[in-house]
This record gives sequence, C-alpha cells and structure tokens, in this order.
Amino acid sequence: MDLLRWAGIALLVLGTAVPARAAAANELTPCEVADGFELLFDGTAAGFREKFVQYVEGDTALIPADKRWTVGPDDSALRTNGSAFDVRTRKSYGDFDLRFEYRNSASAGVYYRMLTTGRLPWMTGMEYKINEIGADTMGSDGVGSLWGMFKATSNPYRTYETGAWNQARIVAIGPQVEHWLNGVRVLSFRMHDSAWWDAHARGRFNREPLYGMRTPGHPEDGPILQGYLGFQGDWGGKWHLRTLRVVQTPRFGPADAEGCQTAAAQPTRAPGGTGMPVEVGRIPGGFVLFWPGPSGSVCELMTGDGRLAASGLRDKAGAITVYGSLRPGLYFARVRGPGSGGAYAAKVLVP
Repeated sequence: MDLLRWAGIALLVLGTAVPARAAAANELTPCEVADGFELLFDGTAAGFREKFVQYVEGDTALIPADKRWTVGPDDSALRTNGSAFDVRTRKSYGDFDLRFEYRNSASAGVYYRMLTTGRLPWMTGMEYKINEIGADTMGSDGVGSLWGMFKATSNPYRTYETGAWNQARIVAIGPQVEHWLNGVRVLSFRMHDSAWWDAHARGRFNREPLYGMRTPGHPEDGPILQGYLGFQGDWGGKWHLRTLRVVQTPRFGPADAEGCQTAAAQPTRAPGGTGMPVEVGRIPGGFVLFWPGPSGSVCELMTGDGRLAASGLRDKAGAITVYGSLRPGLYFARVRGPGSGGAYAAKVLVP
C-alpha cells in the first residue's frame, strides 16, 4: 500500500486544510533548525542578495540580483512584477528538500538542478511550474507540474485562488524527484528513465541538448544531479515568495506542520524493545500510521510521562488510524500485539 498516495486521498476526501506552520514568515521552526534547514530569505533585501545572484550564462563574477526583486513592506515577501531578471542561488545543491510559500497573479517558475551553461535557466534546469490554473486544464503548464515534461496530478489538492498563500515543496534525491503542493504530492518522476525520454521526445525540450544532461548532447553521462536553485522573474506577472528554506539531507514523504521532514522522527529505544520505524500521515482529529505486519495490533500514542493519549487498531493493510484530541507536543508511538514487542517505535510531533 502506498501510504503517500493513500494519505493524499484521505486528505482530499475529508477536506483537510493545509496546517499553518508554527513559525513566523521567513523564520525556521525549531523542528527545521533541528533537521538542518538553511533559510534562503530572511525577509530583507540584503539577506536576499546574500543568498542569490542574477542568472547569467557562464557567470563567474556573481552579478548582484536585479533590484527589481523587492521586499513588500506589508508581508515581508520577496516580490517581482514580471520584469526582473531571473535569479539563482550562489551555491549549488545535490540532494535537497526545498520549501517555500508563494502567491501569484500569473505564470512563473522555480528552477532546480540547473547549470549556467545555458543562455536561460530552463535550458539546463528543471522548472516547478507556478500558475493559478491547475494541470487538468493546462497540462505541464499547470501548477505543480514539471514544465514542458510532466503534468501534475490534477485534483488531489486545492489550487488556491490568486492572492492566497500556497505551500510548495521540491524533493530531489539522486535522479528521483517529487513535487508537492499544499501538503500533497502531485508529481513523482525519475530523471532519464524511459518515461523521461518519452516526454522529452514529445515535448519542447527535444531540441535542447543541455536540458537535464550532465554533459551536453551525451545522455549516457547521466542527468544533472548537482545544480543551482532559482526563481523566474521575467514572465507572466506579479508573484510573491517567502519562507524559502532548504535542507541537503532530504527524505521523501510528507512534512508535518512544524516543518519536520516526516512526522515520525528517528526511532527511539525503550527497555526491552528494539525500536521500529513508523510512517505517519496527518488526518483531521488524528493520525494514520503505516506499519506492515499482522492485523489486530493496537497502536498507542503515549505522553512523555507515560500516560496513554490515544490508540487505534491496525487493519489488514497495515494502516493504523489513531483518533484523539491531542494537545500540541511530542508523543511516543508504540504498537502492542503480534510481532511488536511493545517497543516505543517513533516520536510523533503534534502541531
């Protein structure tokens, strides 16, 4: 059972709103600090230009970012009106988990795994498409898509109207990449597999020898796995960005409202137990935990002082739904029953 797909469906059916981060805009949560996230924008023009430079082909001089990227006085968000030059990070990234919030009035894009060997960023790098229109209408021009290659899943998420803040996320580990929008994974693909080359042949990049290739014109050398991050500034219209952060030790899977890479932290040990991993997804009023094993086991969420806070039964597919009005804080999960040993399995952070 694919927990991520299953949990995404549950979120849609039950109408869950995306939980707010427990930190102010342009600040890291305590969980993100602990996970090693780097803040790419601190809400100031000086901070932005410390992390970003103007995109220029073959640039080694690090030209300062265009001054038409400004900071809004009312929301401390990075802004462009569609007439600014594209920007890129000063340093490059291999594996990463990039997260940001945005609102827009037209088309824009976020570049990643790009080099400076192309005249424009998209000639080498991939683009997470920003749009106020969904992929069901726009195809790979729709929000959350890989522009020119793969369309995002059409409707397991809410495409927020123009002017509302959206939460976006890109996770890249080796050649495997995921796009997330408002808490739901909307696209997953693998660079240079058969589906990639089929899309490449049919799409707008079939005449671009640089796109996604470590060595121009030589796909046998493999895909670009280390590159810059960037933002489009010269297309479409106004858009605002804030709370840009990235970590270089990514993990696939959902992120909780506190910003942890997964709701389940590293397994802990308890006396007489070995510690076992549990995948966790949030639903209204509780959690869904996926733990392969015999059905009928009981999962318990315990407080730090050993009190039972909530519990639930594991079904035949290994999914455990735990309901309860839980106060924000850290809980410890354990499963009692066949094959479990009663060990504390994971830390669960409740926002």
